[in-house]
Amino acid sequence: MDQEGNPTPEGTEGNLWVKGASAALCYWNKPEVTAATFVDDWVRTGDLYRQDADGYWYHMGRSDDCFKSSGQWVSPVEVEGVLLKHDAVNRVAVVQDFDGNGFPDIFVTNFSEELNTLYQNRGDGIFEDVSEKAGLGSGYLPLGFGTKMFDFDNDGDLDIYVTNGHVIDNIKLYQPALSYAQKDLLYENIGGRFRDVSSQSGAVFQAERVGRGLAVGDFDNDGNLDVVIANLGGPPVLLRNQGVSGGNWIVIRAKGRKSNSFGLGATVEVETSDKKQVKEINNVASYLSSNDIRLHFGLGKAKTIQRIEVRWPSGLRQVLTDVAVNQILAVEEPEK
Repeated sequence: MDQEGNPTPEGTEGNLWVKGASAALCYWNKPEVTAATFVDDWVRTGDLYRQDADGYWYHMGRSDDCFKSSGQWVSPVEVEGVLLKHDAVNRVAVVQDFDGNGFPDIFVTNFSEELNTLYQNRGDGIFEDVSEKAGLGSGYLPLGFGTKMFDFDNDGDLDIYVTNGHVIDNIKLYQPALSYAQKDLLYENIGGRFRDVSSQSGAVFQAERVGRGLAVGDFDNDGNLDVVIANLGGPPVLLRNQGVSGGNWIVIRAKGRKSNSFGLGATVEVETSDKKQVKEINNVASYLSSNDIRLHFGLGKAKTIQRIEVRWPSGLRQVLTDVAVNQILAVEEPEK
């Protein structure tokens, strides 16, 4: 791929040119079909690339270009809510399915006075900017860096944490409404809309810091995901999640044989009586960070797991049934 995002001619070596703060990789629509990567850019909106079945990457769109859908080039103004229609100084991107519809969505932290952006995957090749509609308005003034979608209350859906901090240490001299050190944000997912619960989640959210990296993992193995934050010019902060009463969970610790030893790239589907969740095993974090490699699922009030299916990178599929909740489950890849 050349610098303009065009496929290189057959038989020549191409590169994926990245000049942004971060990138995130996900399946575009269905596993085993195609993959996509979203690349943050420092000076404009992100770029979306799609990989076909032969391994070639194609540029799907950006704000100053156009959006390609089903082989047709379309002006961005003609596609309502299309990804890359919104100009911003992107910082960090994470890709996960916040609404549970089986299609990966994209959350991007942006510069101060540029609302953090949530792109909802509609499942038809279009990502819609639902940031304001989803209740993320309180992220307008802060400058977002590290972020993660994860289930902090174990109710079975993905919440959002954002650590903030400006890049100009004397920004208040020029813009009194802004500050160098800033408060973090925590959003609770309530049926696909988000509520800012920062002020209700402990004194740590009243402290201002120059947040940069953010990683998530269950460091004390109690089933509640904890957060560690790297601060510019200060010590790191470890936030222990006290948990929510009645929120059941399971953590999958994969061990590959034919696949890699950590099971990286495996897809895990967890099904209870009222919900099905699908996640991929990886330790991808946001900004200069690495998450717990074990895979965590919040289960709400479910008392048992009807079915767990692991699709290993080797192509093997493994099914477990009637699994107990509230445990760290070691799953070893079968030999065949």
